[in-house]
Amino acid sequence: MTKTASFLDLNLIRLDRRKSTPLTQQLYESLLLAIQSGQLSAGFRLPSTRELALQLSVSRTTVINAFEQLVAEGYLASVVGQGTHVSLRLPEESLMARIQRGDQATTRDRAKESKPSELQGKTAVTSLSAFGQSLDEIDINNLSFSQDLKPFRAGVPALDEFPIDVWSRIVRNCWRTVNRQDLSYGDAVGWKPLRHAIASYLRGFRGVRCTDEQVMIVNGTQQAFDIINRLVLAEGDQVLFESPGYSRAKLAFQVAGAPLVYVPVDKHGLDISKAGAASSAAKLVYVTPSHQEPMGVTMPIERRMQLIEWANQNRAWIVEDDYDSEFRYAHRPIPALQGLDTGNRTIYVGSFSKVVFPSLGMGYVVVPQTLLDGFQKALALVGRPPAKIDQIVLTEFMEEGHFARHLRRMRTVHESRRSALVDMLNEHLSHALQIVGADAGLHCTAILNDRWNDKSIAVQAAERGIVLRPLSAFLESDQPSEFRNGLIFGFACSTPSQIRGAIRKLLPIF
Repeated sequence: MTKTASFLDLNLIRLDRRKSTPLTQQLYESLLLAIQSGQLSAGFRLPSTRELALQLSVSRTTVINAFEQLVAEGYLASVVGQGTHVSLRLPEESLMARIQRGDQATTRDRAKESKPSELQGKTAVTSLSAFGQSLDEIDINNLSFSQDLKPFRAGVPALDEFPIDVWSRIVRNCWRTVNRQDLSYGDAVGWKPLRHAIASYLRGFRGVRCTDEQVMIVNGTQQAFDIINRLVLAEGDQVLFESPGYSRAKLAFQVAGAPLVYVPVDKHGLDISKAGAASSAAKLVYVTPSHQEPMGVTMPIERRMQLIEWANQNRAWIVEDDYDSEFRYAHRPIPALQGLDTGNRTIYVGSFSKVVFPSLGMGYVVVPQTLLDGFQKALALVGRPPAKIDQIVLTEFMEEGHFARHLRRMRTVHESRRSALVDMLNEHLSHALQIVGADAGLHCTAILNDRWNDKSIAVQAAERGIVLRPLSAFLESDQPSEFRNGLIFGFACSTPSQIRGAIRKLLPIF
């Protein structure tokens, strides 16, 4: 027999719709606090998600997402036929939170201030390194990726159009011919045939100047940033960074301890002349010149040459993140900045997440000759490349011509979805926003009129099942920028019909 849910005191849950914090997060935090304080005891059975949603006047999705997060963290347990209840065995941090609730100190703060002998219980407190302490300030929401493909989710290609049958055939053929050596450890810098295939592609389609030896396979761009930081940055070395700029790259440099100097982005991307006095002291600049993240603008040749001249004069490095470079709709793809750099000061970073599929988890770095030895040794020390069998499959996919055909087809598919979004925004929301950077990539950015607030609209959109990233989330509060109040619309993972329907759902907000 199913147990009846216990009475839940709704006063334990505080939801404030005036806040920019999503309701799911507010509900999660309220329930977490109630569990940690003992107000919801072990075994307490919660109402169903449908019932609680009605009681709180929120969407059922809001409750489901909050419950799932608490289940994932071990605070709730869900059993089919028995509902959801507070776990009988709570995580250790919950017990610590109860001990420390009396003086309102958080577990994290007390752990920093107290010695192990001063804490109740047997939990030992381990002091963290500078790197570990820097992680304390990071918002995990800026690092994790959701699998949810809601309308306007940015950074995800048209996965519904991926040639799964072709990929599956190659996978089957590879496993039929695999040998024991292929199942052993692979080369730390990546499988040689794949490095050759990538080098050929980059030389022919991106204008990159490289040999096969310079191409190294990594587990995505974050690993590339981590190794670059270790190789070329000393303690205190300044990094010039686009403002607004790619949040995951920013975090990678911040946790490495590099002081960031924010350089404003305008309609032509980063302008190195705007870096001021910091430009002569900086050791590295991070740029997304082909399709700036998040604004979507393209850096013209004049600024690229100025950036290269700056790097050569100051013996600094350029990290070129060739973000969304393959997809341009108004003109041919623009060659990489790296191909213009005869001084070999550019480290070129790319990924297959947007051009194949994200869960492949594979990227590459084109390393200047002077850094080859260091990069090879660093890769050997910090970890192995992606699974060799995945590298073999991707190599076959490229060598058989499927990769090039897939790119050509995706440009057409993404173009139709981009057009649907731009047409709907121009037709229905031109009074509220202005589109920027819609000629390339998998998203476009819309600058809002002063009447509207991007964070508020993003919260209201989330309640309608729509993902909109506020532009202000890409900026620190004290950063100067002409682009501060806007919305990021990803268009690639939704069909034109879904895009039109999602825009109609947004209209009442405006």
